[in-house]
Amino acid sequence: MASFALGHQGDDGIEINEIKQYRNARMITAIEAVYRIFGFPLYSMSPPVLQMQVHLPGMHMVAYKATDDLSDVVQREKSQKSMLTEVFRMNLENMEARKYLYREFPEHFRWIKANKQWVPRKQRAQIGRLVYANPAEGERFYLRVLLNHVRGATSFEHLKSFKGVTYPTFRAACEAMGFVETDKSLDDSLTEAAEHRMPNALRRLFATILAYCECANARTLYDKHFDSMTEDYRRTMKNHTMLEQMLLADLSDHLTSMGKDIKDYGLPKLDKSDNVATRDYYRELNEELNIGFEEKDLKIIDTLNTEKRAGFDDILDHVVNNKSQVFFVDGPGGTGKTYLYKALLAKVRSMDRIAIATATSGIAASIMPGGRTAHSRFKIPIKLGDNTMCNFTKQSGYSRITTKGCVIIWDEVAMTKRQCVEAPDRALRDTMGSSHPFGGKVMLFGGDFRQVLPVVARGTRAQITDATLLRSYIWKSVRRIRLTQNMRAQSDNWFAEYLLRIGNGTEKTFGDDYVRLPDDIMLPWSREDNKEKKKTTGNNPIDGLVERIFPDLCYNCTSSKYMRERAILSTKNEHVDAVNTVLIDRFPGDEKSHTGLMSVHKEFKQNKIPGVVAFILLAEGAFGHEGQAHSPSLATAMREQCRP
Repeated sequence: MASFALGHQGDDGIEINEIKQYRNARMITAIEAVYRIFGFPLYSMSPPVLQMQVHLPGMHMVAYKATDDLSDVVQREKSQKSMLTEVFRMNLENMEARKYLYREFPEHFRWIKANKQWVPRKQRAQIGRLVYANPAEGERFYLRVLLNHVRGATSFEHLKSFKGVTYPTFRAACEAMGFVETDKSLDDSLTEAAEHRMPNALRRLFATILAYCECANARTLYDKHFDSMTEDYRRTMKNHTMLEQMLLADLSDHLTSMGKDIKDYGLPKLDKSDNVATRDYYRELNEELNIGFEEKDLKIIDTLNTEKRAGFDDILDHVVNNKSQVFFVDGPGGTGKTYLYKALLAKVRSMDRIAIATATSGIAASIMPGGRTAHSRFKIPIKLGDNTMCNFTKQSGYSRITTKGCVIIWDEVAMTKRQCVEAPDRALRDTMGSSHPFGGKVMLFGGDFRQVLPVVARGTRAQITDATLLRSYIWKSVRRIRLTQNMRAQSDNWFAEYLLRIGNGTEKTFGDDYVRLPDDIMLPWSREDNKEKKKTTGNNPIDGLVERIFPDLCYNCTSSKYMRERAILSTKNEHVDAVNTVLIDRFPGDEKSHTGLMSVHKEFKQNKIPGVVAFILLAEGAFGHEGQAHSPSLATAMREQCRP
């Protein structure tokens, strides 16, 4: 047997004094030295933060002495109490307390630790912070999610109750309320759509869910709704394998048009060699041709005024004779630009040709038949540069559509940055193999540079102007069609001319380019008067504005005509939220709260941002996490990711 000895050569007597090392390396600045010499406080917390306990039923911490008998400790009244259970008790006894979330309690009540009770707060407020719970903790994590959303809970069972059903676990309650990510809402959407939509629309919806929603188990949804999605196929085809291949080929077409690949979703394999899968892959073209047109839009042509009719004939001549040209319809709001677009779209589509409708904003796109946003239509990247290219190839569905399209209409182009327009220009030149602007297509832009210009963060006037289409190399190829007759304000020519003077910069200004509005279009407002009114009546200063624009709202809340005829606009989201709060309070009926599901994008999940605080970190311009609605009331649902 061999023996080995391990040792360290050197001076083992060296003493390492870590305290001395720290002192020698420490540096105190002059300001810190002054604060220490005079005894000034070195840190503070304002407002104070109270840690809120989060525990499962019967799992709260109890302090006791080692000499105490455990049976006596358990029987003590104080041992039954905790910060959370006392909130439940307060909600039972105090109606005012039911308005607050658990974390909001310290702002209105004070926690007396010695007596383990909440009492109404009289002095400065605290803010509450719920103790963190890791998702791996299971039920405690889901309890914390519920406490962040449910107001006025009187017990743990109350937290687990939703719409008259008491769920067995906190997780099940979270799933029912939509606070955690599941496929239930997607499943419900498909089930509801199957009741009143054709199978083709259902297949498109399923593809949209795959492309734009984080579906946890796509195969389960596919299997469950297979019969609904193949209902029309089963009338002529009974073979299950053929049915499946027909469905997969259809879904693949839809996903390809959205820039996705069916292979990425765990669905059954699409047999590329099968003649079903190799049938006509020009679905995008068929869908554009199937958009159709309405007879009333064709009749618009006969009602166009002189200037619009001249523009219509000029554009149509270029379309019919395949002549390349870029047009820009320049008209202030109300001059009938959309009216002209609808006439052109209807005329071209009545000729069995493809007219592509797009716009900078989703709202503008939704007004035009078959309209889509420019970013969706041309796959324009979010980050733009002078050499940015669109995210599609010559072989893609996007390329095939634009190749076959004979005219492209792009509304509200004044709002977009020039690089956003130049990217499709480069892509179309490459696709069409032509050096003409947009590959030789007839391009019709529309907009009003007197209105909203591109958004440049903290940009100067020169930078904003440089971002517009006016500074693009494309502008020199543009032929302008001017619309001057305001159709929206025909009964008030003075107001139409007044708006035009403001837009053209010829209206008289004062101070730093301020324009005085006429008294008859302003609602008088005085800060002092409103302060006094709010002090005496408790009314919000916005009440007067709401009453003026929405008179007798409680009697007209279900009238779509009443709602369409009025709106309150603002330049800031916070002002919009304030107006919406006042408006919603005026609706009759019971108020219901609807909470959005907030999650961190998969690319950023490594940052480990808790889902329950994700809604606080909203990007600029994003919608709120929670919304209120009354029943009955009108609601509009919008979706921008894909065509309607």
